[in-house]
Amino acid sequence: MVKSRSIGISSSITRRNLLSVAVTSLTVPTPHSSDIAVSGFDGANDDPAVLLWREWNAAHKRRYELCVRQQRLETKLLAMVGSFPRVEVRIPGKDETISVSTIAEINHLMSGSEMSGSRKQAKANLSARRRAWKTADAQIGYTLAYKAETEMVNTESKLAEALWCTPAHSITGIIAKLHSVIEMQDPGASLKEPPWPELRLVLADLLTMNANARAI
Repeated sequence: MVKSRSIGISSSITRRNLLSVAVTSLTVPTPHSSDIAVSGFDGANDDPAVLLWREWNAAHKRRYELCVRQQRLETKLLAMVGSFPRVEVRIPGKDETISVSTIAEINHLMSGSEMSGSRKQAKANLSARRRAWKTADAQIGYTLAYKAETEMVNTESKLAEALWCTPAHSITGIIAKLHSVIEMQDPGASLKEPPWPELRLVLADLLTMNANARAI
């Protein structure tokens, strides 16, 4: 049996801040811009994996910002209109109601001439909620925010795939690739099932090696 061990980079590094330490080891502030630049240690500036990590990390941070904005606008939109554009319909012979969001669902669940009145009312209610949602959406720009977030999610995913397929030329490049994998799949560093604890330990080892090499 493999015994577990703690992440022993230094007394100030824990599982919770491991990913932050990795980012710090990969980036340094530049005096000429607000962007981040990759450290020149260990050939990092010439490592294609690190260069791709820079692009991915920028997209990753932007995606998070857009996600927060989209969620804030969604909360505001729901407060304005009360609910998503859905209606509850009651089906004959069943006690519970079913939530639907399309005319096709209403037609399917409430078919038959005996349901024509209820079906018509359900469609009218749904149309009214859609109009209210659309009006409020136009005021605050929720759909545009959602679209921007979705596009950035796709960009981040494509950059991550490119990064993972790019051979690393340095320890820094390996750190960059491993950091992106863990950051995307276990951002809270909380997953306990294999291989995530083991991958965090590998990342800790690489950070230790890099830190020791810089100190020489």
